[in-house]
Amino acid sequence: SIRFIWYSRHSVQLGKTTHCFSSTPTHPEIRILLIGDSTLYGTGCTDAKNSIAGRIHQDYPLASITNESENGMTLRRLLKKIAVIDLSAYDLILIQVGGMDVLKLTPLFFVRNMLTELGTMLTRTFSGTVMCISVNNTGVPPLMHAPFTHFFDRRSRMFSELWHTWSKEHSFIHVPLYRSRDTDPLYALRTTHFAIDRMHPNDNG
Repeated sequence: SIRFIWYSRHSVQLGKTTHCFSSTPTHPEIRILLIGDSTLYGTGCTDAKNSIAGRIHQDYPLASITNESENGMTLRRLLKKIAVIDLSAYDLILIQVGGMDVLKLTPLFFVRNMLTELGTMLTRTFSGTVMCISVNNTGVPPLMHAPFTHFFDRRSRMFSELWHTWSKEHSFIHVPLYRSRDTDPLYALRTTHFAIDRMHPNDNG
């Protein structure tokens, strides 16, 4: 619809104007790699310090934070990008991806295969800690209306379950963001906690 296209343009503009947070202390206590989609990049925040990376820095000011996230990153793109990163330079990898695959209707069969490939790669090349933040309920943002709210709610739940199983198989830490609509705090705060595109969480979200 025209309404969806109008707000989608705002999403693109937010991605272009958002500054990705990183931190390089001289003597870091821990080296963290962040890699994921627009949420981990910080899109929607007017101040990078309020992004996930920025909030990690507030809690761990001596952590080295390298943010390799990209707006619109899919699982396929993450696989290609992480394959050329020297993972031995890090102690912790934080991954947040899947939202674009939910919205782009990537078949669950392909998602399972890509997760298997990612798990094999990480197990083989990285000896540190892997933490995975799985997709939130993509049917909750104000931009979504019925019947899409129910459709993407279901897909988000299925993706979250896939990530849980995958993380458990590889002994990765899983941080699930999915909540049903009636229990998701972002749904109750949707008028104040989303950016102008009505899709990305803002500084409060």
